[in-house]
Amino acid sequence: MLEHILHKIKTTETFKEPYEHLIIDNFIPEDDYKILAQEINEINLLEASDNRENVEVYREQGGLVGETHSVGDRIISFVKEQNKFPNYNKINEFTGLWLENQNKLFTALSETFSLKRESYDFLDFCLIKDQTDYKILPHTDQPGNVFTLLFYCPVDDANRELGLSIYEEGTGSYVNTRDAGEKLLKEYKKAEFLPNRLVCFTRTDKTWHGVGSDNVSLQGSRNSCQIFFMNPNS
Repeated sequence: MLEHILHKIKTTETFKEPYEHLIIDNFIPEDDYKILAQEINEINLLEASDNRENVEVYREQGGLVGETHSVGDRIISFVKEQNKFPNYNKINEFTGLWLENQNKLFTALSETFSLKRESYDFLDFCLIKDQTDYKILPHTDQPGNVFTLLFYCPVDDANRELGLSIYEEGTGSYVNTRDAGEKLLKEYKKAEFLPNRLVCFTRTDKTWHGVGSDNVSLQGSRNSCQIFFMNPNS
């Protein structure tokens, strides 16, 4: 699996607009993916693991300018050690791959994005289950992210319209953002929420992205892995 992932990262050409990013389909071998997606779909992150001490439920806030209301719950399982999920061998294999080989993966990403003299302090790996019509307003991620990676892990394409919206700054209309008030943004493209797809970019003040579509409701749980290479002192 590691060699497959490294090959995908190294051979996939980045999109340049509106900011540099990768969209990689068939990110891991298909046989591995089917098992991984099923395990993530089945697992109760709040109860069925040895990783309960690292689990949080986050309620995203958002809405019209001047209004605040709940738009869904996100269950976040921060994975800091290997083999924390009894009876879920593929989850353990996948999370362990990132924890054990993070330097190789960071190097491959740095070469793909042509980053020079970049480094990171730690890997922040999360299993994510979004529920109750989870949405998130446009944001750029926190300073200190060297790379943001979003690995989609649904069992089917029922929630394809709830993929990542990528925004271009300086055009379109003024919209409410998560952290920065109103910004002039236009949805440039959407990376649909499809099985076995990775979306990746190196964070800047221009990397506006979010999740949410008008008149589209979440079916079941929106399952993914969220991976940050962090350098908080940069």
